[in-house]
Amino acid sequence: MIGTSAGAQNLSAYLCQQRGYARKVITDYTTKSQFFNPLRFIRGGHMIDLDWLIDITSRELPLDFSTGLSYLDSGRQFLISACRYEDFSPVYFQPTQDSWLDIIRASSAIPSFYRQGAVFNGELYHDGVITASIPVEEAYRRGAKTIVVIRTVPSGIHYISEWLKRMTRWLEHRNIRRMAKMIKVHIKSYQQTQKFIAAPPPPGIQIFEIYPPKPLMSCALGSRASNLETDYHIGRQCGSYFLTSLKHYFSTDHLASSPYSIENNQVANSASLSAEIISNQQDEEPKSGDEGLAIDMR
Repeated sequence: MIGTSAGAQNLSAYLCQQRGYARKVITDYTTKSQFFNPLRFIRGGHMIDLDWLIDITSRELPLDFSTGLSYLDSGRQFLISACRYEDFSPVYFQPTQDSWLDIIRASSAIPSFYRQGAVFNGELYHDGVITASIPVEEAYRRGAKTIVVIRTVPSGIHYISEWLKRMTRWLEHRNIRRMAKMIKVHIKSYQQTQKFIAAPPPPGIQIFEIYPPKPLMSCALGSRASNLETDYHIGRQCGSYFLTSLKHYFSTDHLASSPYSIENNQVANSASLSAEIISNQQDEEPKSGDEGLAIDMR
């Protein structure tokens, strides 16, 4: 399992066998002004306060790490990706009970929105989405034979949102070169991943994608609770359809060794697959009218 940003949080709930945890955190906590606050950001604080989120959920809705670690002791592997501040390289951490939340913080530290980034083991990190928004190639490098990609938008190999391109030009024009470079790294990483997914898979590798039939109503930050609830049920429907359609393929007799899946936060609680799971926070925005099937087999 490989989790990125909020996807790492969702996979943590999956591993700890806390059904409904991710849904409650997203709808009840991330919608509060203590977490997402543009006015605080204007005044010099964090746009997203990960410290508040981790602190309050640890007290009011703690993860059962002992259960998660017991699951991992059975032979599974769980990695959380983050982006190293110094060189924008992807890093994959294996959490322990003591480091789990600190690694999630590092993986979720959106540049600028969580000001300078998150410190872990003396190093500074940014959100893993920058260099590993869909860590499918990392799963392949680690020996995965069956990979399931669960995402929030249809797969689009050629599409990178126009606002990212405009922002990059705007930042370069104003000599904010570090942020411009970071965005370029993200775009290059995303396009490379899209090409890997769209190309014929290497021999012996099977890649599946699960995604909604149309753009979701919610967005990464600042979504209304009603939109989150609507998209949650869409995600469950997509996950249920996938499991019903391909349940025989994912039987233990059929699966090759080292199976992987890539899962997005909208369907975290319905993805009880016998394949391992990789999770990402978000994809690029889709083209207008770009609708895809619920399941894409490559």
